[in-house]
Amino acid sequence: MGFEFGGHLLPGLLPRDLFATSPDYFRMENGVRTPNLNMCPSSGGAVDVMAANAKKYLDIITAYSKPETLHLYSDDLNS
Repeated sequence: MGFEFGGHLLPGLLPRDLFATSPDYFRMENGVRTPNLNMCPSSGGAVDVMAANAKKYLDIITAYSKPETLHLYSDDLNS
């Protein structure tokens, strides 16, 4: 039996305080950028930040266990 970890973690990998300096990292709602919920999927900068934070997260998890799968889902809601 393998150990799985994760869930709707993607929004937590992009710090909301980056909105002030990098609004392009965040999604648009009705033509306006918003720091709520998910990131902008076409933002390479957002992907880089999230990948670095996911690596840190995985390093912490694997220090205590050996999961076979790490799920990183986005939020299901769009508002």
